[in-house]
Amino acid sequence: MQAIGTIDVLCMSDAEHRDICVNEGAEECVKVVMDTYESDLEIVDACKSTLLSIRVNAKNVTVRRESTIQIKKKMSVGKKRLSSMINEADELKAKVDLFRHKLLAGNMMTKHHKSNNPRKRHIVITSDLRMIGWKEAASKGAFKGTLQLNEVTAIEAGAVTKSLRRRYFMGTNPKPDCCFAIHARTRTLDLECGTQAQRDEWVEMLNVLLKYRKAANMN
Repeated sequence: MQAIGTIDVLCMSDAEHRDICVNEGAEECVKVVMDTYESDLEIVDACKSTLLSIRVNAKNVTVRRESTIQIKKKMSVGKKRLSSMINEADELKAKVDLFRHKLLAGNMMTKHHKSNNPRKRHIVITSDLRMIGWKEAASKGAFKGTLQLNEVTAIEAGAVTKSLRRRYFMGTNPKPDCCFAIHARTRTLDLECGTQAQRDEWVEMLNVLLKYRKAANMN
């Protein structure tokens, strides 16, 4: 919208800037944008208004053919890239939808800490797919803690942190095949599932979810 608005303002200002825009293929750019976002009425209206400004104020200006061809090529590449991104987001959403109920229902896991004793926690993903939270065992109350998924940088299987490699004089040591770590910008969430199969499933689900959030540009 800002780009289209800028072209409109330039074409409505003085003859020099108007001619530069037109000679560089402004009309072609606006047409491609309008075609790409044909379902967005606000963008389409803005494009129509800008096209009117171009045509009314540039009746005697000849667009350079080579410049127009190059712009068409660049915009075509951009359109294909956008289409590819949309298709990728749709495919990832379909995968997330297959296991969404598992993420929302959650699982009991052991949450490890570098100094405190490990605690059993109910690990869930919030319904808006924006946070991972943990509660007391069998508790329906408020979260004991949460981690924003937009803070997560990686998910790693195994006993990959000091917390997951701790050894206890009394109690059960973490099982590496059941452990995984959720790395965030300022902290790490260290978890241990009941079985390796459950761990592998959660690592896979969370990795797909993170890819979907990125493809869908979710904050």
